[in-house]
Amino acid sequence: MSEVEKILPNGKSVDFDMMIQNPKKRVLIEVLNIQINPKKIENEVNSIKNSLTAD
Repeated sequence: MSEVEKILPNGKSVDFDMMIQNPKKRVLIEVLNIQINPKKIENEVNSIKNSLTAD
């Protein structure tokens, strides 16, 4: 592993900068954490359909 929290030339960052040995290749990895509040999830089928087809 080359770096953790590497800053890229465009000012953004990636979590890991790694070099794979075979084949020799550089890999940038960004880890995403998605946390869902179950109280805010819509589970009524008609409401979901309406929101997907709304103008």
